[in-house]
Amino acid sequence: MTRKQKILMAIRKGYKYNPETGQIFGATGKELIATHTKGYRVMTLTSDKTYILLGHQFAWYWVHKEIVDKLDHINEIKSDNRIVNLRPTNNQGNHFNRTKHKGYYWSKDRKKFHAIIMVFGTRICLGFYDSEEEAKTAYLEGKEYYHIINDDKLLKERFDNRPKYEPKGYSYYEKTKKYRARIVINRKQIDLGTFDTEIEARNAYLEAVSKKTMAK
Repeated sequence: MTRKQKILMAIRKGYKYNPETGQIFGATGKELIATHTKGYRVMTLTSDKTYILLGHQFAWYWVHKEIVDKLDHINEIKSDNRIVNLRPTNNQGNHFNRTKHKGYYWSKDRKKFHAIIMVFGTRICLGFYDSEEEAKTAYLEGKEYYHIINDDKLLKERFDNRPKYEPKGYSYYEKTKKYRARIVINRKQIDLGTFDTEIEARNAYLEAVSKKTMAK
């Protein structure tokens, strides 16, 4: 049975929805509070078989008379089905609306906090920071800038114009007190040697980059 058929069955049976409160009521007028394991309100419909329908899909159709593939709970409370809290989206939009991702980590090489964000499956560098709070702020600002929901044209424009991050190509090892340079070619990391100074390591990396570019 399609989603629309389930919704129309629920309406025929007398199920109702209050757009202001987000409440869904069964045929007897009792509020439905059953919750899916993922936190969504669910409706159990019985005909020749038993069917499960997500409450927010029922709510959206009740108001807009349309079926959408995915709906996003704007405030991330999955049981809050007020119509003002629902909006059509896609998988990426759903991902963008999650706020639990930290968006930064401690870089041992740089000895700084590295802020990053994912867009179209690509990791975008948002910079390196001395404090965790600065990295967190950079991530939240990046999230506001890049995680655009329901405007694919603007999202792609910002993604295409993103600053390109060039890897440093070397790191310092406290144990040996030396710098190690390396480069990635065809997804394989190649060791360029160890050096006493940062300048030597950087020059080795830049020379390898130059050879790599000329070989293309």
